[in-house]
Amino acid sequence: MGNAKKWAGTIDRILQLIYPPRCGFCDAVMPCGAEFLICEECAERAEAGKLDSQDLVQPVESELFRVFSAFPYSGAYRDAVARFKFEGRKGMAAELGQMMRRVTDSYVFREAMKDCEVFVPVPLHKGRQRLRGYNQALLLADVLGELYNKPVADCLKRVKRTSPMAKLSPEGRAKNIKDAFKVTQPEAVAAKSVMLIDDIFTTGATARECAAALKKGGAGRVCAFTFARA
Repeated sequence: MGNAKKWAGTIDRILQLIYPPRCGFCDAVMPCGAEFLICEECAERAEAGKLDSQDLVQPVESELFRVFSAFPYSGAYRDAVARFKFEGRKGMAAELGQMMRRVTDSYVFREAMKDCEVFVPVPLHKGRQRLRGYNQALLLADVLGELYNKPVADCLKRVKRTSPMAKLSPEGRAKNIKDAFKVTQPEAVAAKSVMLIDDIFTTGATARECAAALKKGGAGRVCAFTFARA
């Protein structure tokens, strides 16, 4: 067992020399064994660009009460999310979560976090998750759960495979995502205040549909917390 661990560590170091870790923002090569996959300079610069208004009140008719987002979904932030989601850079979750924690500090957010009883990640369809290898929202939720000392319940399931949302109109997104989610563990959210976790908030169609499914599953108030907002 000891030799196996030794060889695994050696192989990992060799791979890092051949394929060194890169910053998720500027793509610069980072030291082997770097704890986070975002360089210090980019992290500081990114945090300075946080959203001025991080709280977004939702329409009265929506099951989603409020949305909290740390950064604008543009420029380097958009590139970082793309690398995190589509280039297999799962390790970025730790620093993205830390950045969200450090910059999202409004009074309303702090009160909502006090009220929150459980984090729930937005799910991927099982086919899409199999191709990607992971659900970025779940990775973020796990990091944030540790940072805020909140339980994470991976209790939402996509029951309908949807088309990619990027090129759809707001109306098309709402239609595409309609009835796409179901709560698989009602006891995890029953009568609880829920914080929905995702990487980005664009038109809100996905988050609102998730909130509707959570409310149908017995959840109390539902808010959302995302890395970026369009």
